[in-house]
Order: sequence, then C-alpha cells, then structure tokens
Amino acid sequence: MEHKNKKDFNRPFADSKVSKFMTRRIEELGMPNREIAQRAGFTSGPNIISMIKNGDVKLPLDRVVPMARALNTDARALMRMALEQYMPIKDYPELSKVMDDVLSDNEREILNLIRETAANTDPGLNDHRRDAIKKAFAV
Repeated sequence: MEHKNKKDFNRPFADSKVSKFMTRRIEELGMPNREIAQRAGFTSGPNIISMIKNGDVKLPLDRVVPMARALNTDARALMRMALEQYMPIKDYPELSKVMDDVLSDNEREILNLIRETAANTDPGLNDHRRDAIKKAFAV
C-alpha cells in the first residue's frame, strides 16, 4: 500500500484550483468566511469555508452555484474547478473535451471583444498576441 505524505493525508485538496481560487477571491472581496458561508447557504457556518480553502474537503457540487453567487463569480468557471476535485482532468481526458467548450460569462465577453477588435477576421495566435494576452491576464 502506498503511503501518502502527511500534507496529502491531512489536506488532500490543498493544491486544487477551487482551494486556490476561493482563497484568492475571498481575499479580494474582503469578506469574512462567515458572510461567504451565509451567502452560499452553508448552515454549518464559516468552518466549512475554511476547510474548502485549506483543501480539507471538496466543494460540494450542489453548493457550486450558491458559492459562485457568494463570491460574485461565474458558476460555470467554478463548476469546472469543482469537478476537477471529483474527477481530475488528467484521469478523464473525455471530461476535458466536454469542459473545454464551456465558457464562463467572462470568457465569452473576452472572446467577443477579441472578435469585435479584429473585425471578425479570425486572427491567428502569434507570439506577440500570446505574450500580450499572458501579460494582460497574469495573476
């Protein structure tokens, strides 16, 4: 039997996209975990928010939409991240094909701006454009 290291055993989802995203987003909003928990409909209080942020537990899929509202973020984007906790993309390549076609409202808006800016000419992605996009969206 393969033994996990202590960090993996105690916080199996600490490196998940959900954990990292929620930690960053809650910090950006400047709201206490208690308020996030209330807005997302968690009756167990702020502890569940801390546990998700720390990677102790997965974000329950039935809480994704209310959590997205609480975080003022797109539910589709949060659902993509949450699904990866349950079904890691690397283990289910067919899931990646399905999820890659799902755009969040923000992604759709960015894509529409690109189309508008390029006069719907379907511009290719060259090094200059790739670098500009990376610079514009670096976190």
